[in-house]
Amino acid sequence: MDQEPNRLSEIISVLDTLPDRVFILSSSGQFLDVFGGTDTNVHFSANKLVGANISDIMETEAAQTFQAVIDKSLQTHKTQNHVYTLSPQQHSTLPEAIIPIRTQWYEGRVHILAEKYKEQDAVVWISRNITDSYELKERLIELSEIDDLTQLLNRRAFSERIKQCFGCRKRYNVNTSIILIDVDYFKSINDNFGHPFGDETIKQIAKIITEEVREVDSAGRLGGEEFSVILNMTDIIGAQLTAERIRNRIELHDFSFFGKQANITVSIGVSQINASDEDQTDVFHRADAALYESKEAGRNRVTVIRGDE
Repeated sequence: MDQEPNRLSEIISVLDTLPDRVFILSSSGQFLDVFGGTDTNVHFSANKLVGANISDIMETEAAQTFQAVIDKSLQTHKTQNHVYTLSPQQHSTLPEAIIPIRTQWYEGRVHILAEKYKEQDAVVWISRNITDSYELKERLIELSEIDDLTQLLNRRAFSERIKQCFGCRKRYNVNTSIILIDVDYFKSINDNFGHPFGDETIKQIAKIITEEVREVDSAGRLGGEEFSVILNMTDIIGAQLTAERIRNRIELHDFSFFGKQANITVSIGVSQINASDEDQTDVFHRADAALYESKEAGRNRVTVIRGDE
């Protein structure tokens, strides 16, 4: 008679020692039991959840997503994988005892229980905290795509971005323009003021460029003193105006570093992706030719080459 309760007690004791959180959820999304969670980075009290429903503690959209995962597990009898976040902003209705102080990432594995639990159809939801590995992955991606000095896209990442934009332009006929920017006489800046001054100049120019473009645009450092910007949903006229703003701000900017001061200007080339372009190199070559014309004409100016439509 006592064997079954003792067996259940032993199972529960084992579950409570697991590093991952184990939830038992009814088909309607009610928390029937909670076990484990010794290594989740979030303080937790099981009695704050047991008896509550997913919809009681989560925003509507998140609750619906969780319920859909439960439903699919019940319908298919197959394990479902679901990656999700838990944050104070997204889940303000969570009991205060389990609200994380910063966003946490979780991987949930959900499977139907073969027998009813507390007389209800139910699933077991095993939740593993993957925040550390997720943040490490994001950091590695960032390091592979971001120029360390300027925090703009590096050349490789920018090249991939322009390929994507070229595809969108061809598919949806969305105006997209390219700006190429080169710092005038940059070698003499390094020679006369030193490389630390040159690095600071590059950083300040990158900041100006970032401030003059929108979030939907992409700015990159192609190497040395050369920058480029992809202007989405922008025709050649709009791109020229943006380029002139950047050129003007840099010309008027006070470039000073450790008591040294210099007047800095840039030459800029502008072009737009055209319907006749075969790939992204066509527009890039036109922008590069326009940049060369700006330098040949005396620098500190913007030149536009439209190309054939």
